[in-house]
Amino acid sequence: TGCLPAGIGAMTALTKIELSQNSLSCALPSQLGLATSLRTVNFDSNFMTGVLPSTIGQLAHLRDWRAQRNSFSGYLPSELGHMSSLEQFVMDFNSLTGPLPSE
Repeated sequence: TGCLPAGIGAMTALTKIELSQNSLSCALPSQLGLATSLRTVNFDSNFMTGVLPSTIGQLAHLRDWRAQRNSFSGYLPSELGHMSSLEQFVMDFNSLTGPLPSE
């Protein structure tokens, strides 16, 4: 349970976050975008809320993003278009609204 700490962004050598089914219940910290070595992120099946921070667009090496079965809301940030290595982006079973980013 709990939240992802803002200090996660200081972990610049971190390549993988695997935190599915941990009852995390906060919004993602904007500092997550500073962990620029990330390749894989999995937040599936938690209770995470809020909007996706635009700073995740800074994760240029990210290949796999999974955050299904949470309570994220709002629009997908247009900065997702900067994630040139992204192969999978899974966000089903959330409360997202609006169009897909055009970038």
